[in-house]
Amino acid sequence: MEQIKIDGVKRQTLNQRVYESIKEAILDGRLQNGTKLSESGTAKSLGVSATPVREAFRMLSMEGLVRIEPWKGAMVQGFSEDETLEVLQCREALEMMAMRLYFDKLNEKDIQAIAAMLQRAEHTDSTSEFVALSSRIHDIWIKGCGNKHLAILMQQLNDVLLYDRNISATDEARKKQIVEEHLEILNALRNRDLNRAMLGLNAHIQNGYHYAIQKHQEKVTAENH
Repeated sequence: MEQIKIDGVKRQTLNQRVYESIKEAILDGRLQNGTKLSESGTAKSLGVSATPVREAFRMLSMEGLVRIEPWKGAMVQGFSEDETLEVLQCREALEMMAMRLYFDKLNEKDIQAIAAMLQRAEHTDSTSEFVALSSRIHDIWIKGCGNKHLAILMQQLNDVLLYDRNISATDEARKKQIVEEHLEILNALRNRDLNRAMLGLNAHIQNGYHYAIQKHQEKVTAENH
């Protein structure tokens, strides 16, 4: 089981610091895709007990960065180009339908909520908060569309979507683009322009996919040199 050096954490705010430290090691490549994660080994590396490490693994699994398998333990999650493409195809069909169904239910309260989340996303320095805000923005139309089965199907794509959102959130240029793309969708909703909202959402999904593929190819190239 590979052991990767992770920066130690301070005792105060222990659970959050452990979680952020492991997450940072995954996102900056110190913990590679497929790396098996040992609770005891990680705890020793961080100078903490196994309990906050176990909680960190659970939180990271909810974000699509770690996979936890019964009797096998935790492993850094990774996805192939084919998996990313398949999820894009499903996401595009489902989320575009969600927007179409949601549009008739659109209200001023939702517009204000999206605007507030977008403003916060533009100014936060936290990767985790940026990802959470992005997810909550999309949940406005996914959960608000009124189709529970569609929402469940979207939930099944979450591992790949959250993984990609976390990778994107570490790139300042891509973060800025995401804010601009969400702003375009928001303005379309404000103007009650369904066609513009659909075009904006589709562009956002496609741009996210192409960015994910670019990062995957860069990683493969780096590993081969």
